[in-house]
Amino acid sequence: MRGATAARSYALLPRSSTSRHAAGPLDDTVLVRTAPGADRSAVARELKALAAEFPGARTGDGATESRSGSGAAANLFVLLLLTMINVFTAIAVANTLSMATASRRREFALLRLAGAQSAQVLCMLAWEAVLTCVVALLLAAVVCASVLVPLSIAVTGSAVPALAGGPLAALAFGAAVAAVATVTVAGRLAMRSAAATPGGLARAVS
Repeated sequence: MRGATAARSYALLPRSSTSRHAAGPLDDTVLVRTAPGADRSAVARELKALAAEFPGARTGDGATESRSGSGAAANLFVLLLLTMINVFTAIAVANTLSMATASRRREFALLRLAGAQSAQVLCMLAWEAVLTCVVALLLAAVVCASVLVPLSIAVTGSAVPALAGGPLAALAFGAAVAAVATVTVAGRLAMRSAAATPGGLARAVS
């Protein structure tokens, strides 16, 4: 007999019916039912002794293992989905910041001719990126709170959602680092093409 799990419901099918649709000829699960009045602890000990004779075999509560396996698969799927979302969002933000910084070549040329050094211009860009990132994170927190706080009140009765502080801090730090790195690299490339002579300024501003 094989156990099939679908949408938290369980069904037992004859092996003769499922063997034609199985990828492997061997059974991965064997269900055991104890007789009425049997000592479950004694049965568990005997099954463990029997499993010890077969490498890789293990005993346990089938329902519990199925739930734990489904939970691990769901957590892995959510992790992969969030990773993909963060990667695509980082690419979109990097492209936007790069184009916005590259369009400021005239401004960089004026600053350089006014006496500003390259390091000062890059420092200005870095602080602008940090400020932009802080504002974006605050707005994101407000939007998320508008959804999570009512949900937390409805589910747990508390207005404080249960959030993982470590991953959130890592995400905020990674966003700031990505923004500063993108802006400074784009600014350095933009300043290379911005001339630092009066004639070059005329070409850059015109």
